[in-house]
Order: sequence, then C-alpha cells, then structure tokens
Amino acid sequence: MVGRRNPFPCDPRSALVDRPFLAGVRAMLPVTFAMLPFAILLGVTAANLGWPWWRVLLQSVFIVAGAAQLAMVRLLDEGAPAIVVIATAALINLRFAMYGAALRPWFAGAPRRLRALVAYVLTDQAFAVGTRDMPALEAKDRWPFYLGSALTLPVMWFTVTTASAIVGARLPAAWPLEFAVPLTFLALLAPALRTRGAWIAAGAAGAIATAAAVLPYNVNLLLGALAGIGLGAAFEVKR
Repeated sequence: MVGRRNPFPCDPRSALVDRPFLAGVRAMLPVTFAMLPFAILLGVTAANLGWPWWRVLLQSVFIVAGAAQLAMVRLLDEGAPAIVVIATAALINLRFAMYGAALRPWFAGAPRRLRALVAYVLTDQAFAVGTRDMPALEAKDRWPFYLGSALTLPVMWFTVTTASAIVGARLPAAWPLEFAVPLTFLALLAPALRTRGAWIAAGAAGAIATAAAVLPYNVNLLLGALAGIGLGAAFEVKR
C-alpha cells in the first residue's frame, strides 16, 4: 500500500537501540536463568565424555537446540550409528518447522536476512515468549521485541555450555543437573496444553516413550514423538 510504513527497517541492527528490543530481553531473562542448569549439564556431560570445549561451542553455535545437542552427545558416546544420531536430532527439532509456520504471519514482510536471523535464534522459549507478548504490541514493535527475546538465550547458551565444558568434572557430581531438562520443558509445555488435541498428543507421547524406554539409542523418544504428533493431528483433523 502506498504511503504505508514498512515495520521492517532495511538494517536490523537499528533494533538494538529500540525500547521493544530491551523489553524482549527483559521478558526472556527469567527463562534464561531457568535454562542455566540445562546449559551446565550439556557442557559438563560433553566434557566428561572427552569433548574439547571448542567442539561444544561449535555444536552449540551450529545447532542451538539443547535437547538435540544432549541427545547427540550421548548417542555418539554410545557408538550409535550416524543415521540414528541424525534421525534423532531431526525428529527432536521437527517442532521448529511448526514454530516457523506459526510465526510466518508476523514476519512475512521482513527482509530475507532478517527472516534468516529469526529462524536461527528460534527456540522453544523464544516462541513461547514471542507468541505470548507480540499480539499486544504494535506492528513496528513486534520484530525488535522478538529479536531481543530470541537473542538473549543463545548468548547465555554459547557462554555457559562452553564455560561448563572447560570446567568439566570439577563441578560436584551431587548437583542434580539432570532435573533441569524435564523441568524446563514441562514449564514450557504446561501453558500450551489448552486443547483436547494437545492433551492427547502429550499423553500419547509420554506413554509411548515411557513404555519403550528399554529400547537402545533413545529410540523411545522418536516413537513417542511420532505417536504424539500422529494422534494429536488425527484428533484435530477429525474435529
């Protein structure tokens, strides 16, 4: 439309001085602190398995997905075939395709490089915070808010996973870091269980993953994810 202001400036760096960007940072800080044990767990686990710190850093930078990273570290240590490692990471991260589709209306008119940045820093936490708060913002404020919230977590993640890999086994073994993983994702999952389809998907995934826990290479997680997605989608289509 002629005369309509484009909410996406040509230079995304201009968002760094905007108040919505700082508001996004503030909105993500509580979630970021909650993710600290998860980041420490990944770094320490990798270090105890003999990974050098630079390998942990590269994995974090290229994958930016804690659950997939932790699964890959353990599968590689167990000597799992490459196809199992790749398939596990791909299925764990399949949810990001759905997140991207849900965020598309917010960024449909954005420049390609901005959309690439949005995709790179997309996490469960950024999606949860963004979709919760962006509807109440003006169009011009939504993308800098999202950028502020989405960039906050990776900065912490890269720093803490690398530092934890350097410290490694020096951390006390009694620290219950393992609880960080399920607690973090439960905190994100609970607000999303708003429909019967979501409850069916979550229940099916949990039941199948638990029943198949004896299978090697975390295959139970793949089966649980597929069961949850399939049954949840079937219920929604049937409605």
